[in-house]
Formats: sequence, structure tokens, C-alpha cells
Amino acid sequence: MTGRVSRRALALNPTVWVLVSGVFAMIGFGCIAMSLLVPAFKGQDLTVVGSILVIVGVYLMSRPAPEADSPVPHITVAAVYIGTSAAMFALAPHSSGALPAAVFVGVVASVWLDNPRQIMAHFAAATVALCLPTMLGMTDESTLIALFTVIPPTFVLGLCCRTVLGLAESQGRRLEVLAMRDPLTGAGNRRLFEEELAEELARHRASRRPLAVFALDLNGFKTINDTLGHAAGDRVLRDVGMRLIELAGDRATVARLGGDEFMVLAPTTDADQAEIFAEELKNGLGPAISTGIGWSMYPHDGIEPNQLVEIADARLIARKAESREEERSADAAWVRHLVVPDGSELAEALAAEPRAPRRPITRHVLGSGRLLWRVTSVMFLFYASIAAIFIAAGPDPGEPLSSAMSTPLMLIGVLIGAVIWFSEPPKLHTWGSDLTLVFTYLVPVAAWAVVRPDASALIGFGIFVGPLVVVRSKSRVRIAIHLTAALALWSALCVSGLISAPSILAIGLLSLITVILTFYCTIVLEACEAQGAELERLSDLDPLTLLANRRRLHDGLAEELEEAAAAGQMVAVLALDLNGFKQLNDNEGHGAGDQLLIDVARLLTEHGGAQALAARPGGDEFVLVVRGIDDAAADRLADRVRESIGRLRPSGHPISTGIGLSMFPDDGSGADAVLAAADRRLLSDKYGQEPIAV
Repeated sequence: MTGRVSRRALALNPTVWVLVSGVFAMIGFGCIAMSLLVPAFKGQDLTVVGSILVIVGVYLMSRPAPEADSPVPHITVAAVYIGTSAAMFALAPHSSGALPAAVFVGVVASVWLDNPRQIMAHFAAATVALCLPTMLGMTDESTLIALFTVIPPTFVLGLCCRTVLGLAESQGRRLEVLAMRDPLTGAGNRRLFEEELAEELARHRASRRPLAVFALDLNGFKTINDTLGHAAGDRVLRDVGMRLIELAGDRATVARLGGDEFMVLAPTTDADQAEIFAEELKNGLGPAISTGIGWSMYPHDGIEPNQLVEIADARLIARKAESREEERSADAAWVRHLVVPDGSELAEALAAEPRAPRRPITRHVLGSGRLLWRVTSVMFLFYASIAAIFIAAGPDPGEPLSSAMSTPLMLIGVLIGAVIWFSEPPKLHTWGSDLTLVFTYLVPVAAWAVVRPDASALIGFGIFVGPLVVVRSKSRVRIAIHLTAALALWSALCVSGLISAPSILAIGLLSLITVILTFYCTIVLEACEAQGAELERLSDLDPLTLLANRRRLHDGLAEELEEAAAAGQMVAVLALDLNGFKQLNDNEGHGAGDQLLIDVARLLTEHGGAQALAARPGGDEFVLVVRGIDDAAADRLADRVRESIGRLRPSGHPISTGIGLSMFPDDGSGADAVLAAADRRLLSDKYGQEPIAV
């Protein structure tokens, strides 16, 4: 799994869908094998039930993964508990052998369903369906006890999955704002757009649905920067980005690739819808803002991401060429008709995002957290309480909990639960952590041996083994060791001849489910950890040039000024933008413009040296911060940068730059003041004038 962890990403992940749908087929084949090989099941309806489950599984595997909250997931969740109930009827009176299959009700519901009421409705329906054979008097005492040990943990497991996914999504949204969002407008950045486009194309190839890509830029925007200054241009871009996000809503992804260039990705949009949507975007920005729009369609215009982007870009350029008069008429005057926010609206919108924990979602955080440790304690106490209830009811001789060892086993469960509750969570990969995991799968074996031959009565005791092993193990090797030990113990009990055929079936199903849950939890938690590490790494970088972004520029400049003040040094701040950049984009496409930005970033890094801070706040704007340099050396550095950029001639287009130079502490004592002085001198260098006050 790559990219941002979310319910939708999991729901549409082909591997996860194959696992879910394949469970039906595997359980179906297991039922058929049991009906043919085990004498106790011959003559029962297990073959019919198994055949139906195989057909359902094969059909689901042949279909693409469905969208979350579509009708198919509801049918799939219902099929889990209806299929389990049907198998229980077929196995009656020894119905407990089929109960482990119900474990997937909570997991599937937590991934594919978002509405809590719908999830609770499925939980209620599952409870009724699973209890129905017992309510009709068709099952034995073992099945009644098994219902108490399986149904509550199944739903708790589903809620735990939902909680972890919620934390992962919340972390993803918070880190996406930092690393995959343009900090000025709140729209996605280039990285987000490229990843979203690649993922959506993979989904649309499977579903054969159309998709539209839109390219936009603003007519007359350069005039604003040149006459009013970059601060005014930034406020305009912020307003336009917010308006585009509002217009797109949930149906499309808006990204700012740089400067005044925006891209919009609209999944499941055909040609007629694309034309209507383009008009909505253009009109929705208002009469004061003139924009060009070009779009491309999948699969008509191409099947690869770069093809769709290049065609949309080419059509944008062609449409702008057809309406040069409109573009020439769009100048700084339209700013006076534009409501330009001060940034508070964007700040409020970003603050409204659900906040994730400050710490990333990792197995160390989850495994060492007090919450999971308490849940582990409650697990042992819950199983002990179930045993206590049935022991207190005074089971008749021959019933599952009539053994003399039942009471000591119950007391051991209470003791383990109490010790865990009142102790501190051990660090991962310590003896305390490993001992807890060993008890997690050793206690079920002891319980099953005590209630032999009806081990399936306590089959729910092993439900949490897979998830707990994953959460408390930081390596796949360690996970494999614990999982192998658990399955070896369970298998040894199955071949010992001490337990009945329904119990062998139940433990076999539980083993299969444990392997699948272990794999599922491993890929989810590894994806969460990778997401946290990757997004934190990229949170301060411009994804195109790999220079510092706007956020890192302000933080880094503040640090540089603080250290320079303490050391009695001067700091030079060079602000520059590129003359001829827009013409290159319009004539050669944004690909050529992107390459120019990369080349300029390389030159700034070379001239500034390893200790300098080079940043791209956005568009064709760059800033170079150099500490320990005086006025004369700063002037020489500015001249070298100007000459190097002037030698760049991408596709034969002449490129030059204006440079504004400010010095700390002469031009200000704070980062904002020094940057503002450099920006003013940049305009003075280019046009011989100070920016118009707004």
C-alpha cells in the first residue's frame, strides 16, 4: 500500500479486496473438504453451503473493488454473517464449528462503511443471524457458549479497526496539509496531484469509467505581481485557490502546480459533464477573474498521466491563443473588484481539519500506549467472566465447562488480566511484551484443552491473536515467529485426538482467519508508518525543485537571523523571479517551465553553497539566504546569480531575472521585515518603482 492511508484507499486496494472475497472461497472449499473427509459431517448440508460460498467468493474476486459506502459493501458484510449462519444451520447441532467466519463482519464493516448507524445496524442484524439457530433450539451447549465468546470480540475488533483507520486518516489529513498541500492556497501541490491521478487512473482502468483533467491559469496575473508586488499576488492566489476548492467540492481534486497554474482532477466525469464543469469553474470565479481552461479525457485523449496533463495543457494554450484580446484586457484593475481575504479564511478552513495526534501512528505508539494495554487486560478479564457465568450456572456433567480445571483456568485469566491492568505497558520487543503475546495464544490452547472435546465452545478466545502480535512486533520476522508458534500449538491440539470434529473445523477456520488478519494489520500499520515518515520528510520541501518551501523559508530564515544575531553576523536575503517564464509556459507548455525551475534551483544551490538556505515560495519566485556575508560580497553573489540565469535559454527562449537584496540587521530585525524589503527591491530592480500600496 502506498500513498495516504484512508478507508477509501483500503477499500479500493485490489489486494485487500482479493483477501476479503477470497475468504468466502477458502471457507467454502474447507466446508466441502470437511463434508467429504470427516465422517461426522457426511450426509449434512455442508457441501451445499460450501459450494455457495465458493461461488460467491469467485464472483466477488472477478469484480473490481467497490467504492466504500456503495451497495456492494453492504451486500458483502451481510453475506459474511448470513453465510456463517447458513453454515451453522448445516452443522447443527454442532454449529460452533462455523462461528469463526463471523470475525470478518466487524473488519469489513469498519473499512467499507462510514455511517455509524449503518455499521450498528449490520452488527444488530449479524447478532440476530448468528443467534438464530440457537434461538430455534437447533444447537448444543457448546454453540451457546461460543456465541458469547465470539460476537462481542468480533464487534470490538471491528471498532478497533475503525479507530485505527480514523487515527490514520486524521494523521494523513494533517500531514497532507503540511506535505501535500500548497501552503498558500490550501489546494493540493504537484505531488498530491500526480499521486491522485495515478491512483484514479488505476481504478478507472479496472472500472472502465471516464475521467477528466483540467488545466487553468489566470489571465493578467503577471501584471499584479509586477505592479502591486508578490504579496498582493499571493493574496489573489489564495482567494482563487479557496474558490476553486469550494467549487470542486468532493467531486474533484484541486492542485496548484506553481505560479498561477492550477489543475483539477475530476473522477467519473464524461465529456458532457467536463464541459459543464469547466463552465462552472470559469463562471464561479466571478467576472473579475479571467481564466483560461483546457481539459483532457480518459481514455479518449490518453491512458497515461503525462499524456492527459500534456493534452490539457496544450488545449489551455490553444484556447488562450484564440482569445488574446481577453487576456490583454485582464490587468491589475480587476484586483480592485476582487474580495481579497487576509488569510484568516484559509487558516480557519485548515484549522477545521480533524486534528491527528502529534505523534505519528506507529506500532511503538500503539503497542506501548496505555489504551491498548488496558484493552488487552479487558480481553483476559472478559473471557474469565464468560467462564464464571457458565460455571455459576452449574453445568451438567458432560457439558463444556463441567471440567474440574474450569475454575482454575478462570482464576488464571483473572490474574493475568489484573496484572496487565495495574502494570505499565512494556516496551516492544522486551520480555514483558513477548510474554504477553505468548499468553495471548497459549491461554486459548489451555482453555480448549480444558473443555475438550468441545473446544469450539471457547473458540473466541483466539480472535485477537493476529492483531495483537502485529501491534506489539516491529518486524515481520518477529511477527512470523509468534504467528508460527500460535499456529503450531493450535495444530498440535487438532491432531492430538482430544477434540471433536466441529472443534477441529473451528480451530482450522480461526487459524486461516488469524493469518489473514495478521497480513491485513501488517500492511495497514506499515502503510501508516511509511505515511508518517514520508510526509514528515517532505513537509518542508517544494516537491518539484526539492528546495525549501514557503513554510520552511520563514522558519529557516527566523532561525538564521537568531543565530546571526547571537554571533554578530550579517545575513543576505536575495529575492528573485524569472522574466520570460510565462512566455515559455504559454509557448512550450508547463513541462518546459518546470525544467527551467529545476535548473534555476540547481544554480541557486551551487552559488549559495552547502550552508545557504535556498527556497521556492511558489511559481517562479525564489529566495536565497546566506549568513556571514557583508554587503559587497552579497552584491557580487547577486551578480553571479543574475549572469548564470541569463545564460539559460530553454527551447531558445531568453530568460533573465530581477533580484532584490536586503541585509540583516540593516533592513529589519525579523524574517517578515527582511523578506518584505527584498521583495520591494526586486520590483525596483525590475521596473525602477516601488510597489503600489494596497
